[in-house]
Amino acid sequence: MQRAQGFINFHKLIIFIVQVHALVDERIEKWLNEKDLVMTEMKNNMRLLWVEVEALNKGKNHLQEHVNHLTKVAKLAKENANRE
Repeated sequence: MQRAQGFINFHKLIIFIVQVHALVDERIEKWLNEKDLVMTEMKNNMRLLWVEVEALNKGKNHLQEHVNHLTKVAKLAKENANRE
């Protein structure tokens, strides 16, 4: 009888270990999937950020060209005013 009870307890222990193992595997898989989702979202956000940075750089270059043009126009206007 004791031997049978020992076997039943051992069997319950094995079932418990298998259940814990499955739970741990499930949580690890969930964590990895969430990590993959976070990494994908971060990559997408980085792409969007670089698009914005490129747009800002183009805008900055355009403004610099405009300022240079206005500086030349102001210089010419000053030279013409000094001639008169």
